[in-house]
Amino acid sequence: MAGTSKGGYIAQYVSTLANRPDLNFVLIASYHESDLQNIPEMNFCGNSLNIYESSDPDGAFAKARLQNTTCEIKYFKEIKIHTGLGHGFLFRAMDEWITPTVAWAKGDYNNP
Repeated sequence: MAGTSKGGYIAQYVSTLANRPDLNFVLIASYHESDLQNIPEMNFCGNSLNIYESSDPDGAFAKARLQNTTCEIKYFKEIKIHTGLGHGFLFRAMDEWITPTVAWAKGDYNNP
């Protein structure tokens, strides 16, 4: 399951509720540093890829969520892209985020 922005939060909830290590999740521009305090019940579960844009205030490095998860995670990776488009990068079909999303969804955890 892949989700961008608010859809990424929906994917995180699905991940938490399903709690299945064999499912793949791609979370794009959908993590804030304040999420640990504001949504403490959410976990990263399954195989999770977090993609965020360096100039986007609606995306961040999510290692803290990973460290606090209670679910089994076989694969976790984060990709920081640099388009300079802020949150607007989502409105363009760009290889920087589409290629790794497709690879992760297919189970290719080494080449996203």
